[in-house]
Amino acid sequence: EMHAVGIPGALGWCFAWDGGWRIGVGAPAFFKPHLTETLDKLVKKITAMRGSISLLPVKTTGALVPTAAFWPRLGKERVFLAGDAAGLADPFSGEGIAAALQSGAAIAEVLSHGWPNPLQKYRAWWYNNYLRQRRLSTLLALACWKKDARFFAEISRDRVWMDLLAGLMDGCSGYDALWHRTTRGCLGRMSSEVAGEIEVDMPAVK
Repeated sequence: EMHAVGIPGALGWCFAWDGGWRIGVGAPAFFKPHLTETLDKLVKKITAMRGSISLLPVKTTGALVPTAAFWPRLGKERVFLAGDAAGLADPFSGEGIAAALQSGAAIAEVLSHGWPNPLQKYRAWWYNNYLRQRRLSTLLALACWKKDARFFAEISRDRVWMDLLAGLMDGCSGYDALWHRTTRGCLGRMSSEVAGEIEVDMPAVK
């Protein structure tokens, strides 16, 4: 589930994780000083929402998530970059695991063929498979800049939208459908930036 957290361009999340819950906040990097306070408020909010469940923090972690909106740094000469090193984290959702796995597999594939210009082949793979989706992802991040409580209330009631978002987290390319779905609703202001995220693992204790 997703939550408005009171920071422009930010979002909060909560999902089941290893017998407990993972609760996090993502925001543009210049809001980094406010992330810990915002996360604490979100934990209290979710604890109150769940009522009979007590949330006890296990650990808190944080990281910067670099994103290259249209032109990722895929490498130079004999050096290939994949995943976060190439700026492949999704501009809208911040998801980066699927991109890391897929880009790493693509590098292995082009190198295994012994082609004379493997980096060029790797770039062609990215442009052919991901450039359109990356553009739509960036546009969606810009359009949903405000991400206020009203926005989340609307999309949380839209099962199709939520299913499409879940697919993105699994590495599926669904931004054409997600963009079409979102533009039918209430859109906010625009921005795109390096994102920072912080989250906490919480075991569920009844």
